[in-house]
Amino acid sequence: MTTDLVVNQPNCSMESGQCRCRSHMAGRQCTQVESRYFFMALDHFLYEAELAKMGQGCKLETREHQQGRPASWTGLGFARVPEGGTLEFLITDIPYSMEYDLLIRYESQMPRDWEEVRITIVRPGPIPTSSPCGNTIPDDDRFLVSLPAGARFMVPPRALCLEQGVTYTLRFEFRRYQDANSVLNGAANALLLVDSLALMPRHSSMEMFTAGDVASNNRKQNFERYRCHERAKSVTRPMISDTCDKIITSMSAIINDGALPCNCDPQGSISAMCDVRGGQCPCRPSVIGQRCDQCAPGTYGFGPSGCIACGCSLEGAVTRLCDKFTGQCQCRPGAFGPRCDGCQSGHWGFPNCRLCQCNGHADQCDQRTGACINCRDNTGGDKCDRCGNGYYGNPILGKAANGECRPCQCPEGPNSGRHFAASCYQDNHNRQIVCSCNQGYT
Repeated sequence: MTTDLVVNQPNCSMESGQCRCRSHMAGRQCTQVESRYFFMALDHFLYEAELAKMGQGCKLETREHQQGRPASWTGLGFARVPEGGTLEFLITDIPYSMEYDLLIRYESQMPRDWEEVRITIVRPGPIPTSSPCGNTIPDDDRFLVSLPAGARFMVPPRALCLEQGVTYTLRFEFRRYQDANSVLNGAANALLLVDSLALMPRHSSMEMFTAGDVASNNRKQNFERYRCHERAKSVTRPMISDTCDKIITSMSAIINDGALPCNCDPQGSISAMCDVRGGQCPCRPSVIGQRCDQCAPGTYGFGPSGCIACGCSLEGAVTRLCDKFTGQCQCRPGAFGPRCDGCQSGHWGFPNCRLCQCNGHADQCDQRTGACINCRDNTGGDKCDRCGNGYYGNPILGKAANGECRPCQCPEGPNSGRHFAASCYQDNHNRQIVCSCNQGYT
């Protein structure tokens, strides 16, 4: 029997053998969870860098998910941090007083290591000596780490002692990319993409591993032998072994005093049931998040059918990402439309949009050919540059230069019932109107 999953001793009925389970756990030996509940993964307490408080020079870098390929990051993307940048994470959800390992996930954009990152734990006040973290001294809450260029995550050797119900701020100062004396320069442009941080329960601070009895010794040996802690560090990870699964289940039950609710979003998830190991809900198309509660980057319109691809034009849009509510893409100058795939009204020739040339006689033209649409003032032609049948003048000159198209009086104007010419023109010498009469008329 796994006593970590039950409430206390004596932990089972003498008559039936049914154990008294922790909250929302079930089964005769309390090894199962109730419907719509789960056991946490070791990196369950996860904090996205893009949601952290960013210092000067830091900015959000959203990354689009590629269809059919697992993401190598969590959340919407990264915090893009320059040398000298800062990030502050607010921690409000510590459920159990113990030591936690700090897991930092990142993507290096530079060839060398980040040599100096200062991490500070800001506590709400002095730590009472009688509290679980009473032995913590100020120096324990300040330390330096370096982030290797070839890695995707890093765990400092020093654990953080954190207490249930207390709010903390974790402050990161990315102080120095490389040694100032290095031959390689470029620190002024040094950038780091910070994905997230996680607080991973340190097994050696839990009684279930340190009680000294045979069972706890076996747990500790198996946890370390099967590298259960190591397998949780990467975003993409192999299948967990049954041995690690059972131990982590017990850790989750103790830390959370039972199982955790799935809380799958009713619109974004296919079902209210989540994965028993880790709590991932089954998401609708293009929906992400453990609870399936947001659109993936590059999509919009969160709802009961999932999310819709932005479809931003590669030529007309600044990025493939769009407004998560309206779907409007961010257009380059001259591009227009929800997907930035056309020109503004009065322009043509996407993606190199330019003004329609209609000599002031039309407002719009064909976006592909530039031919003017609905020429006014009795004009015609692709540029509204000639008079229509039955009219004369020079529409290119415009009305101010007396160039508007006037009706041919042959002998009367078009649509009069007494118009018998295909066209006319004005003689340059005597300014008389000369009609091109229909056959049979002079």
